[in-house]
Amino acid sequence: MKKGIIRLVLFSAFAGVIYIFLLFIIGNYAPRDFKRNLIYLKGGYGHTYSRLRDASFQEDIDILILGSSLAYRGIDTRIFEAKGYKAFNLGTSAQTPLQTKLLLEYYLEELTPQQVIYVVSPNDFTGNGLESSLDIVANLPEIHLSVFKLLQDIPNIKLFNTILFSWLNNKIDRSDYAEPAIKGMDIYVGDGGFVQRGLSYYSDQKQIRSRSLPSKERQMNVLEGIIKKFRNEGIDLILVRPPITRNSYESITSNTEFNKRISQLGSFKDYNLNLELVDSLHFYDSQHLNQIGVRKFTNAILNDLEIQNLQINY
Repeated sequence: MKKGIIRLVLFSAFAGVIYIFLLFIIGNYAPRDFKRNLIYLKGGYGHTYSRLRDASFQEDIDILILGSSLAYRGIDTRIFEAKGYKAFNLGTSAQTPLQTKLLLEYYLEELTPQQVIYVVSPNDFTGNGLESSLDIVANLPEIHLSVFKLLQDIPNIKLFNTILFSWLNNKIDRSDYAEPAIKGMDIYVGDGGFVQRGLSYYSDQKQIRSRSLPSKERQMNVLEGIIKKFRNEGIDLILVRPPITRNSYESITSNTEFNKRISQLGSFKDYNLNLELVDSLHFYDSQHLNQIGVRKFTNAILNDLEIQNLQINY
């Protein structure tokens, strides 16, 4: 019996080493068709590598911005900085509260913000954020134990392989990766975490089918835990629902339910209800503001923060 257990342990260890070796070889050298269960995109969509790298060099900021692409594409940190606030946008593509929690475990202690603007949208609460997790894991400067904890909520072979491969790459390959500041129509404009898109306009005005976007209770529970953490550390928080095109917003049948749930968690404002925007002038697609809309939205948030006396006290 004892010999059998020892053999099993030795075989498992050997198999694990072989698995890691093959994963490293396949990840670095195999064609894409052989990597369907390994999604490792350095840089990713939205300059994730550059923004997480720059977050590592920030400390003692005034305002931290969290959320999905509606955050890092929708709130221009340069406008805050022009008013004397040091701001950083830690949004990532398709970020849900599960990924927000991970990023805060990495960066909150160094950033020590006095104010957090958390961008929330119904889409952020409908899934587990696998896409966002894969994007973040591939671009983190280091893989800590907290990353592996994601597998408890997202038990996915793609995520497991990507975490393991990213950890290996960080240990073995120490060469610096230089991500271009301009990728297609996207421009990473500095060290504030904001990604600006070349100016374009939304022209598709077709009717969008009505849909309900019910929130997963797990995601809401994680959000409540994040909010509790901010309160315990004395960090002011405002929850913000960003504007999307009118057709998109009105097609969501669960708007009232979502807004009511979020408003119970803290200071909350839905800018779809009180910011005058024109779909064809202020957006580049049905969800994202163009730079004209970004300026209006960011200035509106800044103005509301100051009116509510939530501005930074030096």
